[in-house]
Amino acid sequence: MKKILSLLLVIALLCSGMTAMAATTDVNEMVTLLSQLNILNGDGNGNFRLDDNVSRAEFAKVAIASSSYKNSVSSTLKLSPFTDVPYTYWGAGYIKVAAENGICKGFPNATFKPDSQVKYEEAITMMLKVLGYTDADFKDAYPSGQVSLAKSLGLTDGIGKSVGGALTRRDVVRLIYNALDTKIKNTSNKLISIFDCTVVEDVTIIATSNESSTLASDKIATTSGNYSISDSFDKSVVGKKGSLIVENGDTAIAFVASSGEGLKKYVVYSLISDGVVVYNNGNMQQITITDGTVAYNEDNAKSTYGSIKSNLSMGDTIYVAYSASGAIDYISYGDGSLVGPITVSNSSWLSELSGLNGSATIVRNGTKVSEDSVAINDIVYYSKELNMVFDYSSKVTGVYESASPNKDAPTSVVVSDVTYQIEGVTAFSKLSSSGSVNLGDTVTLLLGKDGKIADVVTSDSANSVVYGYLYGTGLKEYKADNQSYTAYYAKVATADGQTQEYRTDKNYDSCVDSIVSVTLEKGLGKVSIISAGSTLSGEFDWSKKKLGTSNLDSSVNILDVTSSQISRTGNYSKVFGQRLNGLNLKKGDVLFATTNSAGNITSLILNDVTGDCYKYGVIMTAKSSTDISASGQYSYDIGGTQKSFSTNGISYGNISSGDPAKFLISVDGTLANIDALTKIDTPINSVTQDSVKVGGTTYLLSDKVVVYYRDYDYDYTILSLSNIINGNKYVLHAYYDKPADEGGRVRVIVATNE
Repeated sequence: MKKILSLLLVIALLCSGMTAMAATTDVNEMVTLLSQLNILNGDGNGNFRLDDNVSRAEFAKVAIASSSYKNSVSSTLKLSPFTDVPYTYWGAGYIKVAAENGICKGFPNATFKPDSQVKYEEAITMMLKVLGYTDADFKDAYPSGQVSLAKSLGLTDGIGKSVGGALTRRDVVRLIYNALDTKIKNTSNKLISIFDCTVVEDVTIIATSNESSTLASDKIATTSGNYSISDSFDKSVVGKKGSLIVENGDTAIAFVASSGEGLKKYVVYSLISDGVVVYNNGNMQQITITDGTVAYNEDNAKSTYGSIKSNLSMGDTIYVAYSASGAIDYISYGDGSLVGPITVSNSSWLSELSGLNGSATIVRNGTKVSEDSVAINDIVYYSKELNMVFDYSSKVTGVYESASPNKDAPTSVVVSDVTYQIEGVTAFSKLSSSGSVNLGDTVTLLLGKDGKIADVVTSDSANSVVYGYLYGTGLKEYKADNQSYTAYYAKVATADGQTQEYRTDKNYDSCVDSIVSVTLEKGLGKVSIISAGSTLSGEFDWSKKKLGTSNLDSSVNILDVTSSQISRTGNYSKVFGQRLNGLNLKKGDVLFATTNSAGNITSLILNDVTGDCYKYGVIMTAKSSTDISASGQYSYDIGGTQKSFSTNGISYGNISSGDPAKFLISVDGTLANIDALTKIDTPINSVTQDSVKVGGTTYLLSDKVVVYYRDYDYDYTILSLSNIINGNKYVLHAYYDKPADEGGRVRVIVATNE
């Protein structure tokens, strides 16, 4: 694995062919250049006072200092050039040379007004004269002809002034820089050539001696080659793109970065459909990257994001180059420098991670947290360079059934019918023939960043009590050492949304659809119903991390469950804190909660608060009757998937064929309950990605809202949400499960041609 530093060098080396960025904006870098060329100097304290106004005399000096007459100013004048400019005046020599060579003019009364503020049109006219233009080149009357020509040459780029406006020293810096980068009339040479300098555009600074040991302290590497530099050269420009000013063909005297945001460094967290989720200074953000974006790897290979994105994984480093408009020019990527996986075994875990300091950023399951939020048996990875820790708490409990290709050298194992890949030597050593875990054992898998097994703990060393929602029980055939046996089992969903399976000491069917605790004893689970519930209530404020008067841990795990005992079957849904923001949770809405040592809530199990445990769709045409209260065969559609059902054994409300509906489908796929949704009778006015407006009321959409088109025969087809946003092709009606202030959302939208 190569160093991140080398990746930076590669990025820069490969950038020279990229499209140039917009006009430069860093005035401080321009000041450095003008100072190097002795065009502009600071005051006695070295201050350039960029917001001060500039007088006519001061600008005459600057204009001459940037012209071919820069060496013809006499310091021993005996005659006064104007009646108000005595030969003893500090700027008399510059004003005399400027007037004699047609760069500036006085006033009809033989005055120059040297201390008056120079106006926008006066300054650009002088610089046009410096570039060799004459009055004959100005097609229109003064000053419109001069302004028009200056704009066409780019002299006024970045100067927000107009005719009659006084210029500041900041404006003058931009004007002179623009002029130096402009060709002298009727030549191919830019004005800066009179200083034996050239402007090398679209250059990326690769490295100084700070980044590369192969460079001498007075050298700099760029995409245009290597140059000598002085001690005053700003070495912080490494990685930036812009214009390099080179003197005598071999010495870089200044660099002016382009106005783009430049090169930014990120750490990959995960891929999404249209880009990547990254961390920057400990904060998570999404970067949208199109598949056609140019991408470079650390081996100098050029490709596209679409062809390399499958290679990116959590912890990898990417550099993103932005243009002036904020668009992505290109990216470069390389393997990350993460250390891990490491199992957290005690409260002093952070101090045991070599190379980190006390200000390390800790991210647990995608959320920035404090050190005390990390729990025993979490899996962590860390980057010394970024001073960041990535923590994962995913755990799966089940029976170790088999290893593949064999137990002597397993690369994957089957635990309770699910196959998991092995990550790292710790898990391998425990699960292999030489390890301490045997086939048939109840184990808890500690999963790492890619969902692979990072470590394994047995029932005796795992957490002694597990709390969750019991959704399945029964008898099951297990295998161990190629032998089959039958045992009772219990399946539990924990607050983090993970599912756990335990062999149990007896049948716990009476506990299904309840909140339970599971205690492991000698590999067997003992289940007890938690009937007391929780007394928590109040407003859920995610921004303040509060539930009523109680504090929420920033990485709190939340599970919503049906817990309705309908036909002894139910379902659950993992919930994020943002989903509950603003809801007033009543007594009974919280079935169970845990807290950490600081008293902050770390997990919540809710009693059917959000409605997200259900599926939403539409009752299709009945096979025997349009009235669902009659016995017979019916069909329903959820998101384009149709299934048939019988009313026998199903609880249902007042609902008919063709109605949008709410379906309770158990974890095992059994349809248990159907309820009608509430129709908003008035058609929808407008639709966005997260809400609809009906009349003057806004209704929030479910993130899984289903949109149907219903034709005149009452046949339904699926539409995407984008089909109805900002369009007036359809008449739209919304159906919701309950009001938003009770946790509800619009679940179904029906589009018709009515």
